[in-house]
Amino acid sequence: SEKVTIGRNYYDYKGEEDEQKNSIIYHEDTYLQNTGIDYVQNEVFDVISILDGEVIEVENKELLGKSVTIRHNNEIISVYQSLSQTSVKKGDKIS
Repeated sequence: SEKVTIGRNYYDYKGEEDEQKNSIIYHEDTYLQNTGIDYVQNEVFDVISILDGEVIEVENKELLGKSVTIRHNNEIISVYQSLSQTSVKKGDKIS
């Protein structure tokens, strides 16, 4: 959807100061550097894998919510977190 925007970028140590400030997460009295990109929209939206691959983990994490980890054919791993729902399970092949 064109309504999906970047809410928080990954922390780039070479980036501009304003971008770095928007890439810091505060949790339990600790500042952390965001290591991914947070996409946001006011409405629920579909999350699509960056490449074909196999689901290697589906979890519900305390801090990060529902998460899906995918291993791609070139051994790249992508992780999708803070999902409202998941429709895949470990071992699923996706494209």
